[in-house]
Amino acid sequence: MPFAKCPNCGQSFHLHIKGVPVWPDEPNEEKEMLCPGCWIDPQVGHQVYFIREKPIKFDPEDLGVVIEKIMGAELETGFNIQFDDGRIELLTRDKIYVDLKHHNSTTR
Repeated sequence: MPFAKCPNCGQSFHLHIKGVPVWPDEPNEEKEMLCPGCWIDPQVGHQVYFIREKPIKFDPEDLGVVIEKIMGAELETGFNIQFDDGRIELLTRDKIYVDLKHHNSTTR
């Protein structure tokens, strides 16, 4: 089964590829591609983790909720994240991992 490694959060994960008879190159070679948690577009209300280091540690103090999405015409999109301890930080997409267990929720 093919593997990939996310360049954003550093996690390795399995790929399920339909309609591709053979994975190109070496069968156990790890490809680099975004994982679902780093690929999903964060929305207001999504629970997310702050990516402080690679691979991500999923520390409870790094769990927060997107409270605002700031679209920049010239700058990268920013996200205001409110953490459980009350602090609010403005993060760019490369520092956010969407909590897949709760990514459809709109509240905590």
